[in-house]
Amino acid sequence: MRGSRVMDERARTAWWSSLLRGVERMALALAAYLILRVLIGPRLWPLSFVEALLPWIALPSFGFVLVALVARRWRSVAAHAVIAVGWFLLFGGTLVSRGAPPEVAGTRLTVLTCNLASGLARIDRLEPFFRDSGADVIVLQELDDEEAYELGSRLLDVYPHRDLHGLGVPGKGVLSKFRIVESSLFRLQAERPYLRTVLDVAGERVTLFDVHVPLEEVLLGPFGVAEDDVAELARRTVASAPALLVGDFNATSNMLVHELARDAGLTNAFAERGVGLGATFPIFRRYRGVPWPRCVRIDHVWHTHDFTTLSCEIAPDAGSDHRPLTATLTLRPAAR
Repeated sequence: MRGSRVMDERARTAWWSSLLRGVERMALALAAYLILRVLIGPRLWPLSFVEALLPWIALPSFGFVLVALVARRWRSVAAHAVIAVGWFLLFGGTLVSRGAPPEVAGTRLTVLTCNLASGLARIDRLEPFFRDSGADVIVLQELDDEEAYELGSRLLDVYPHRDLHGLGVPGKGVLSKFRIVESSLFRLQAERPYLRTVLDVAGERVTLFDVHVPLEEVLLGPFGVAEDDVAELARRTVASAPALLVGDFNATSNMLVHELARDAGLTNAFAERGVGLGATFPIFRRYRGVPWPRCVRIDHVWHTHDFTTLSCEIAPDAGSDHRPLTATLTLRPAAR
C-alpha cells in the first residue's frame, strides 16, 4: 500500500510538472509575440489571428504568474509578467471609468449600427427596438429584401428618410431622422459594396460610410483586400469631414485594420467613451448554431475630429447574432 501511495504521489507530481511545462511554453510563445507586437504592431500574419481573442488568451496570466511564483518557475514568472503587463497596456484603459461626458456645444447625433444577420433578426422584434432606441440614424448591415421593405414602411413615421438595399449578406441601409442629401453604393476591391450617405444635420453635410468587411478577407491579412479597403475608406472618411465610418468590420479594435483607421486620423467612439471590452459578437447559438459566448467587439463607430463622443455602449439584444452598438456624438460648431 505504501509503495502504491508513493507511485500515486510521483504520478501526480509528474502530471503537475508536465502541466506547468506546457503552460510555460505557451506563455513564452505569447510573451514573445507581444514583445514583437510592440516593435512592429499587429502585423505578424498568420500569428495575428490571435488578436481577435487576445484579451481572453492573455487574461489567465494574471493568475498563472502567482502559480509560477509559488512553484518557483522563474521563466514562467517572467513570461506571465510580460503578458500581464501587455494586457494592461492594451486593454486596461477600457476598465477605467470615463467620468462625466464633456460639455461640448454643438448638434447632438445618436448613431446605432446593427448587423441583422440577413433575416435572423425578425421584423416584429426589430420594429419596437428601433422605435425605442432613441437613435437619430440607424446603420444596417446584412439587410435582406423583406427587412428592407418592412422596416421602410413600418418606421416611416419615425425615420422618414432612408436608403435601403436589401441584398442579403451584402445588403446595407440607413434609416434617418435627418434628410438624406446623397447616397450611393460603391465597390473597392472586395466584392461586397459599401454605402455612402450624406446627411443634412442641422444644415451641416455629414458623410456616413456603411461598412461590412468580409471575414475571409480580414483573415487573409496581407493576402486579402480588407486592409487596403479599410485604409481607403478611412482616407475617404477623413477627406469628407465631418464624417463617420460605421459598421461591421469583422475585426477587433486591436487588429491591423483598425490601426489603419487610427493612422488615418479617425477616432473610435468606444475607445473614447466606452467602458469594458464591449463585446458585440457572437450571440450564443445564433451564429451558425455555435455555442460560443459573446466575446469580441467587431462592430464600430469611427469619426473625424469634428465630433466628440458623449457615450458609446452596447445596445440590448435585437434578435441578431450581433448586439447593436450605439454612439452619441456632438458635431462641434467649429466644423461649420
